[in-house]
Amino acid sequence: VSSQNLEQLGRERSSALSRASEGKIIQTLLAIPVVLDGETVASLSLDAYQKDAFSPEALEMAAAFGTQIGLLLQRLSLEQELTQRQSALEHWSVFRSRLIHFINDMLAHSKGQMGETFYQMLLQQAAEVIPGVEAGSILRRDGNGLFHFVAALNFDLAGLQTITLAQHE
Repeated sequence: VSSQNLEQLGRERSSALSRASEGKIIQTLLAIPVVLDGETVASLSLDAYQKDAFSPEALEMAAAFGTQIGLLLQRLSLEQELTQRQSALEHWSVFRSRLIHFINDMLAHSKGQMGETFYQMLLQQAAEVIPGVEAGSILRRDGNGLFHFVAALNFDLAGLQTITLAQHE
């Protein structure tokens, strides 16, 4: 915390402050740093219209106020981080639940068969549970190591099935 007479700021800055003070002349400026994680993230400026207006007690109170604001910002930052983490955990919980439900459904309905319907359902479920998916496909490797399209979402599957890919492609 520092208390300064306005002239200490220099002519240009003190003139700008005077113009912004709506006609009142600031004589003393009290700068209170707000520290978060060891870094000054803000500065609270309290002003007076007479010189040397702030007593040692006022400086002490201002320092305590700045410290409390820093702690408040730290707490709010931690609460925001906690809320974001909680939201992410909730998303993962929903994802996991839907995935388990889907796997159980697939096991019950596929009867060990992994045909085109199976892969199409698999792709559709992936698109529903993974945010941002708008299109996709599934390729399955054959006995020769080549990959063939077996399901498509928002693609022409018949057109894709004319394409064969090697693993390195």
